[in-house]
Amino acid sequence: MPLIQDATELPSSQQTIIEDQEGEPLIADAVDLPALRPGTVLVKITGLGTHPERHQNANVVFVQFAGILVYITEGTQTDLVLGDPRVRCPPWLQSG
Repeated sequence: MPLIQDATELPSSQQTIIEDQEGEPLIADAVDLPALRPGTVLVKITGLGTHPERHQNANVVFVQFAGILVYITEGTQTDLVLGDPRVRCPPWLQSG
């Protein structure tokens, strides 16, 4: 995905991983891209790791990711710039 300068350049769909009816992971093509809210960013994921674990009597999947920042919505306050390849999952998100 190239850097996106304008919201009209956003793709209408994406490839993603979902669960099938048995709860197994399934790669799905052409899933609608959710509307991006003001104050958010779009990151093209280049690396992703999951870590399932039992936490306080519940099954939790911790997620860590790295990627390239491809779009910044209007009103977002950040020091990151388009094309920044160092975008990582923030520690507060990693805690589940």
